[in-house]
Amino acid sequence: LVFGVVVGAGKVTVLFLSWLNSALAALPLFTVLAVFVLVGLGMFLLPPVPGVPVYLTGGIIITQAAWTDLGFAWAVLLACLVCFGVKLLAIVMQQKLIGELLGRDPKVRHMVGVNSVAIMAVKRVLQLPGVSPAKVAILVGGPDWPTSVLTGILKLDVWAMLAGSLPVICLIAPTTAAGAFQLRASEGGSWEGTASLTLAAAALVQGGAFLGATYFINQASEYIKEHPEESKIDEDVADLEIKDANKNENFKVATAWHSKTFPSWMKYLLVTASLLMGASCYLVQLTPSKCFKPFEVTDSISCPSSTDSSSSVAVNCLDGNALSFVQPVGWLAVSMFSLACGLLQVFLKWADAETKQLIESNLRQNQP
Repeated sequence: LVFGVVVGAGKVTVLFLSWLNSALAALPLFTVLAVFVLVGLGMFLLPPVPGVPVYLTGGIIITQAAWTDLGFAWAVLLACLVCFGVKLLAIVMQQKLIGELLGRDPKVRHMVGVNSVAIMAVKRVLQLPGVSPAKVAILVGGPDWPTSVLTGILKLDVWAMLAGSLPVICLIAPTTAAGAFQLRASEGGSWEGTASLTLAAAALVQGGAFLGATYFINQASEYIKEHPEESKIDEDVADLEIKDANKNENFKVATAWHSKTFPSWMKYLLVTASLLMGASCYLVQLTPSKCFKPFEVTDSISCPSSTDSSSSVAVNCLDGNALSFVQPVGWLAVSMFSLACGLLQVFLKWADAETKQLIESNLRQNQP
């Protein structure tokens, strides 16, 4: 998960948005707005993609396209409003088109854990009337895709979710403005420092909302534990939980580390996978500069040199080869991660087969 978030949702997203920034640089404003809205929505519909890179890119792309016609200040305002609109539209699509459709399957509701205290607590908070601080904290502080999709799975009112999400403008505006301010960083003065300050303000908003969400969910969880009769259980999911509990017990028996039936080669495989996974996460988290070249949304993939004189923004370039963004140590980390995932799949296939065999054996023994 750590590797996927850092590399997949972080690095790959930045590369794509940098390419998009370059591709839209010379297009008219209307075309830029249309393409950005479509691409932004598409990215919001991908589970691992966070909203911050989208807002930063909007601040750069839209401000640059509208600067000449509207002036810098109005262009920044337009970028903030467009990013805000994209976020609200994404909330509706994630909830109605993904969450509600997935929520029809009891297996999905079971996987989400709709009968767990934590999810019941989230549902209880989000069902509160009006726009309460608790509701805002969860909707703004939670991760974009999982939060909106969960509201759909829980069949919550989309208009109430939109109302509770309106304060997200306090996160979107400074993030979008920070992207726009990077366009003027080459002018000197305080523009670069202002961009850093606005990003810090956005991080403070999101961090505060996340802490608030944690606090309010814990409060609601305590209430549910004290008043379990007020919580409605999903019966279809409860049936699956009973079956899953039996499977989990057999899984624990089949994969017991100290069991005589647990093969030594599987132990070596798991230890190897753990070491490879830990090492790959260590490299990308603690030594990112050795794994990846410095690169931001404002940089360019295709510029021919380290500094493109025709651009007032791009500083780091990849000479047209996006893969050169990954340095040798980075490729080592990716290789170790991939091998660890392959070994884990081998273990899971073996464990699944052993668990099924154990369940069938128990059923035969229980037959009269």
